[in-house]
Amino acid sequence: MVERTDLVPLLGSTLGATPPAATLPSPGGSVLTLPSGDVAARLRHLGATRRRATYELLIVNGSSETVAAYTRAVSHAAGAPGAAQVWQGALVPAFSSVTVCVDVARTRHGETAPVVAELRAAGTRLIIGAPPAGDAQTQRGKPLPGMLAFATVVIATLGLGIVHGKSVGDASPAKPFAGHRPAKVIAAHRHHASPPRQLAATQPGVPPLQVAGLQVPASVRSGESVSIDYTTAGTDGTVALVDESGRTVARTALDPRGVSVLVAPNVVTAQDFDVVIAARRDGQRAQAVAPLFVRPAEPRPKPQARASAPPAPGTSAAAGVATQNGSVDADAVTVPIGVAAVQSVGRPIVVRVLAHPRALHLSLFAAGGTPLAERDVPKDAANVVFPALTKARELSLITTYDQGSGEESTITPISIR
Repeated sequence: MVERTDLVPLLGSTLGATPPAATLPSPGGSVLTLPSGDVAARLRHLGATRRRATYELLIVNGSSETVAAYTRAVSHAAGAPGAAQVWQGALVPAFSSVTVCVDVARTRHGETAPVVAELRAAGTRLIIGAPPAGDAQTQRGKPLPGMLAFATVVIATLGLGIVHGKSVGDASPAKPFAGHRPAKVIAAHRHHASPPRQLAATQPGVPPLQVAGLQVPASVRSGESVSIDYTTAGTDGTVALVDESGRTVARTALDPRGVSVLVAPNVVTAQDFDVVIAARRDGQRAQAVAPLFVRPAEPRPKPQARASAPPAPGTSAAAGVATQNGSVDADAVTVPIGVAAVQSVGRPIVVRVLAHPRALHLSLFAAGGTPLAERDVPKDAANVVFPALTKARELSLITTYDQGSGEESTITPISIR
């Protein structure tokens, strides 16, 4: 989806350090809408000398995808058979912005070829163009040779990938990153930082959509549930966990009530992650990001076998056999939980606790094995509640508990309709 929007609030709110005034765009531009966020781009003419014209391509990647950006000057002989174009490009990591300077050589008669930029991400393309510079825009200055040259300053600490261009036909490169001409950026900003920040694209006169009050635990261990609290008027969106390379490791649907649960990924060494909330409503979008530190899981001690006692009066067979101290003999437990096989979209999933065996643990998985949430069941809990889901899907509820000297697991299918 490609739409027009005012990029001033979008770009101005995401740049960690304010860039030079020359890099700030005027209102207007293009936005590439992806499932994980928006990618905004602005291509404009800055000025010209007798021998070259200078264009600026400003890109703000507000999504969790890596964006490949290409630029080229349209050859004067583009309509001739076998005419070639020279593409150059650079990678824009997730939640970062770059400014690319494009210098285009002018002919002896002062003519300049138009400049075209193309953005690619998640199988989607956005093509924007800028008209050729006119003679009235010519300024005095020193010439720069080459048909299409980029400035040479790169902020290397951001880890921006450098892509190479290739002479091809009028179509864009079929395989990115192949060729011989490097493209470099003159400014770049990485957005991963604390405290949480806002990214909002709004229409003039419409109150901006926001994600406020984002609260995330400072640190968790691998496999633990991460409870995420926030406040937003958004009606749709995602809550994702993104690693340092920009890869999404866990994702769940946005809950308009402001509570989402993710499961911390398994790590061998402690790592930093970002919790990224992307909210949508009536064409508006807002994002908030907060850091999360994930530590390796602690080794689980091996359970010790415990002798069972005679059943207490009034204890049912379905709920297990109670001991004198009120615990449940794990060897006698057959169905420790109960849950409806069909659940409604938008309603919490309530699991009834029929018995309390040792180390009772519930894990909710989506189709394909994607973890959604998990709970350790307290000994006095009558039920366990999982967050509501906003879309129909098939789930699996895995129940694990200690039985004798080992561990028992059961799988209960659940359909969300």
